[in-house]
Amino acid sequence: MSFSREIQERINRFSKEQSQNYLQDAEMTYMEKLRKKSGQTKRKIDKQLSKFNGRSDQGRGAQDDMILYMSDYMNDLMSQGLTEQEAFDKASKELKFASNSEQSEDLNERFQQYYENRDPADYEAIGLFYGGFLFLGLGIGGLTGFLTGG
Repeated sequence: MSFSREIQERINRFSKEQSQNYLQDAEMTYMEKLRKKSGQTKRKIDKQLSKFNGRSDQGRGAQDDMILYMSDYMNDLMSQGLTEQEAFDKASKELKFASNSEQSEDLNERFQQYYENRDPADYEAIGLFYGGFLFLGLGIGGLTGFLTGG
């Protein structure tokens, strides 16, 4: 089911804003959480770091995931008889970062599980695997070219 251009733009804006909130909370260390609770230097750090928000690959990935999740949820709500606007309002309310809804908790748990289970060594192994095949392919291609060239 496709949405109107206005609603799709609103979904994109909402997802960008909310995915940053989920990522910021999921990536916080214990000390950062203590600072957040006590309110120390948060405004100063946020002001300095605000220029970098939304520029990382993780941020764009989280935003894309939020768009898909929200679109699916809106489609479910619309199949239950809600209008597009009502579905957007309900989805944005329930998926908002500070929300205590079931959907918000589910999305927060997914982000948290991703960061808890993420191992940089896995990504390095995948890169080495693909790099190995790249060099193997170049070697076979070069040898084939040399042998067939005369």
